[in-house]
Amino acid sequence: MFERNTTVAWNQFYFDHARQMAAHYTVSHCTNQYPIAIQGRVGKITRAIKDDPTRNVLNLQKLKASANPNEATDGISLEVSVWAAKANWFDGVNEGDEVVVFGLWKAPAPTQTKSTKEGYFKTYTNRRLNLTLAVKSQITKV
Repeated sequence: MFERNTTVAWNQFYFDHARQMAAHYTVSHCTNQYPIAIQGRVGKITRAIKDDPTRNVLNLQKLKASANPNEATDGISLEVSVWAAKANWFDGVNEGDEVVVFGLWKAPAPTQTKSTKEGYFKTYTNRRLNLTLAVKSQITKV
């Protein structure tokens, strides 16, 4: 049960690595926002972006781009990013670790880029899911 007596099924609350695109759909189409849990493998941790100690990000490994059902030459990718004001909130978590992150995610508008390599996709629609940690306990190793 969440705000306004919202009942959420497990598959709309917990998203493993393979279902991260479904998490994006849930967040971007939900009228009553509620916290969800996303599992994934840590891809990269960047601390003090542009020498700002309050800008720290952990990116999960990306899924392989999939074909846009409306345009076969457009690949859809997803970047899942966890932001923290304190760099030490990522202490104990390393690249390659499996984690679960819980909270109120945001899905900014997707961007489109042209492919830089010759291949199947000519363009990419880049979707994102972002979460800013309020407390360190929102991220845990599995």
